[in-house]
Amino acid sequence: MASKLRARVFLASKALVTALFVVIVLYSVPLAEVARLFARLNWWYVALLLLLNYGMIVLSCWKWRILLRRKGIATSLHSLVRLYILGNFFNNFLPSMIGGDSARGLILGRKSGRMTDVFLSIFMERFTGFVALVSLTSLAVVIDHPFIHIGNLKTICLAALAGTGLLVFLAFSRRGFALVARLFFTIVPGGGRFREKLIGLHQSLQEFRHQLPEFAGIMLLSVLFHVITGLNLYLSCLALNYQPDFIEMLIVTPFILLLAVLPITINGIGLWEGSFVLFFSLLGIPKPLALSVALLLRLKTLLISSLGGLFYLQERGENQTLGGQKQDEGQESKR
Repeated sequence: MASKLRARVFLASKALVTALFVVIVLYSVPLAEVARLFARLNWWYVALLLLLNYGMIVLSCWKWRILLRRKGIATSLHSLVRLYILGNFFNNFLPSMIGGDSARGLILGRKSGRMTDVFLSIFMERFTGFVALVSLTSLAVVIDHPFIHIGNLKTICLAALAGTGLLVFLAFSRRGFALVARLFFTIVPGGGRFREKLIGLHQSLQEFRHQLPEFAGIMLLSVLFHVITGLNLYLSCLALNYQPDFIEMLIVTPFILLLAVLPITINGIGLWEGSFVLFFSLLGIPKPLALSVALLLRLKTLLISSLGGLFYLQERGENQTLGGQKQDEGQESKR
């Protein structure tokens, strides 16, 4: 009962924050200009965006498949793409406590009978993606783009890079991890409950300790994914008849994604759009265009992830059929 109450309070608080962000965005951007931009949409670029989005999903699933194979779990790329899109359906259409990663992990875990290893592979996929994403913020620092000198952005960027570097070091250092884990279990109340999970995650990372070329290949795929994400933003601007600077799109991409991923609104509504308005404005790009790009990308994502609903219904149908067959077999054996 208490857990249900906490879940409702948590969802209600996210709903309030979502409403706040939506109001702020709508108040700060002239919607008539947004409508004008969408009225002149270049549909050829929209089609290219849809194709590119599917390619990004395949690239993510390729990396996931490599990680699954390290765990001895063999599955087709096609099956993983279906599960990935199914997970996106949960993320974008169901404001529940079950996220897309949990949904695809549960389904594949049940099918393979390797629930723990499946979730470890998903963690590794996300971990390498996060490291690559933070690493790409260094592009703005390396070329010393004016964007990085706004406010404390450079300091925040350098701190994030240092923190991520420390995280990678702990991932591959047994002694460093043991020291931090000991402190964590001592200081944090109830931290011992997570002992086995943390140790399992660290052991999973340790598998790459003597396979650094393979780990580097996975990291390269992660970096490539986020570079393509920058291309995604670039093409979205072209679809709205605006010619941006491609390097600036690469620079701003990791900052937008890192801010938009914060789990403080329902399905990222408001926060995603606000992130575009904020960071595009820092580049001197008009707010109506920034909001239009965010909405175009969201609509594209919703269109593709809606296919996940069909895949989910198929999965449920297959499970019910399998369950019925097992029940029939059980009754037959009793006879």
